[in-house]
Formats: sequence, C-alpha cells, structure tokens
Amino acid sequence: MAGQAAAQQMPTPTTPAQDGPAAMPPAVIVEPGPPASGQDAAPDPFIIITDTPVTPPIPAVWAPIPTNAEGRSAYGLYLAGKLALMQGEGAIGSNYLAQAEQLAPEQPRVREQAFTSALLTGDLDVAAALAPTDATASPAFVEGGRLVRLVQDFVRGDAKTPNAALAQQPIGAPHARAGLLVAPWIAAAAGDWTRALAPAPISGDPLTLAFARMNRAALLEKRRDYAEAEVELKAAADVAGVGALFKRPYGEFMERRGRRDDAIALYEAAIAVQPVDPGVVRALQRVRDGGRPPVLPDFREGAAQGLVTAAAQASAERGNE
Repeated sequence: MAGQAAAQQMPTPTTPAQDGPAAMPPAVIVEPGPPASGQDAAPDPFIIITDTPVTPPIPAVWAPIPTNAEGRSAYGLYLAGKLALMQGEGAIGSNYLAQAEQLAPEQPRVREQAFTSALLTGDLDVAAALAPTDATASPAFVEGGRLVRLVQDFVRGDAKTPNAALAQQPIGAPHARAGLLVAPWIAAAAGDWTRALAPAPISGDPLTLAFARMNRAALLEKRRDYAEAEVELKAAADVAGVGALFKRPYGEFMERRGRRDDAIALYEAAIAVQPVDPGVVRALQRVRDGGRPPVLPDFREGAAQGLVTAAAQASAERGNE
C-alpha cells in the first residue's frame, strides 16, 4: 500500500543543525547576558530555567539515524503513518506511528498522534501503553487517556465504573465525538437505561448527531420500543447530505420487523444516491433472496463501532484539511 511504500522510501531530514535555543535541551533557554561596562564584545550567555518544559525539537540531523530492525527510519515511519491515516488506512497508520514513537520516544507529538490513532482504531493495548501518565500532557492526550482506560474497564467486564465516571464527567474535546458514540453502550451494559436512551444532542455536526440517533435507535430496539426506534432512524436517514448513509440501518430495522418491501425501498433509495456502496447492494440482494436480516450488535460491538465511526470521521476531516 502507499503507506507501506512511504515507510521504506521516505528520507530523514538532512538540514544542517542550528545553534541557539532550538538546539538546547528542554526547559533550558540560552539568552544573551548584558555586556560588561564599556566593552563592545559580544555578551556572555546566561541560562534561564523555565517553569514549563518546552517540547524537544526534532533534530535537524539524527546521528545515528534511528531505525527499526527492518531498516525503516523513524521519520519515514512517521510520514508513512500520516499518509496511511489520510488514506483511511487507520490500522496501518496507527501501527507505523507506534513504531515511530518507539524509535523517537523523546518526541511528545509523535507519541500523542500514535496514541490517538491506536485509540480510534480500537487497538486498546497499544493505546494503553502510550497513554499519558502525568498532568503535564496536552488536554487531547489527557482526555484520550481517560477514554482508553474507561473503555478497557468496560471490555474487561466492568461497565458500572466507566458509566459512573462518564456520568460525572463526559469525555472532552478532541475526543468528545468518540465519547458520545461509546457512552450509551456502556450505560446500557451497566443497566443505566436512563442514560443509555437519553436523546441525542441537538447541536453539533450533522453526521455525528445522525450516528448518535442511530445508536439510540439500536438501543431502543433492544428495549422493544420499535415506534421510537423508527422515529430516530427516519430522522437520521432524512438528514440533508448524509442521510443516505443511514438508509441501510433503517432498512435492516425494517427487515427485522418483517417489512421487506419498505426495506427494499430504502435500499434502492440509498443506491440511487451512492450506487457503489457494496454494503447496501448486498443488503438489497439479501432481502430479495429472502435471507435473514442482520442481528443487532451487542453492547461491546456497539461501543467498538462507535470508536470506528469516530476514527473514520476524524480521518475524513484530516483528509479535507
């Protein structure tokens, strides 16, 4: 793939190293001292120790160049990871960034990006290994760390602890979207149906709100509130610009309710907008052949899909930057 080729071919930076503050260790800044009285000579430097450590600069020249066992450089792996993420290859991009972080652990930005990619592609073990351990990390890193710890608790069988934590403090930006799409499934697993079935937010980007409605519809269907579930699915399918994405889950709902003609109409309407969507094409063929409709996801599957959805949206947004 393109990301794999980049990891092998990308060169490391060869710009000559610079003198001055950029070349100094973190938290040490070199500034000129005052010249001696009556002298024109260049001032002697003195050192200021700052309260907040600065991010270590990426070296202009790495000596020796950090490479992995296959000879791939940290810089090449980093660029390959970014390229893979922009192309929607989340798992590959996450893997490359994690390898780059191992070769250049002094670079907080690489560590943070590797962590975020691992989290949003569902690789919780890698994300946990990269999660922040102190209060000096960026808000993005801190919120991501909270999310991965709560999801890991849930995956290990404890839904009540993460549900209580999310009720007290929802996941904040920039992982609020992932938190929004995961939290209802955790609440349902904890038996907190009041939180699980809370209405979707009324403000935010239309696509995320539509996914939130779809999640609520699935949980309502699990509770056998079919009328309210259909209201949510119809609202998601009617959202301008993105509604075609939700005609398939709406059609699957219709299939489970025995309304095959309505399901066919929804699948055909979706294909009219997105004729190359293979999932919808297969769904239409299945219902015409009299096949069984797909079952609803369980709570863990629903939460996992929430992370995948958040990752896909984040990847699409990066590609449009």
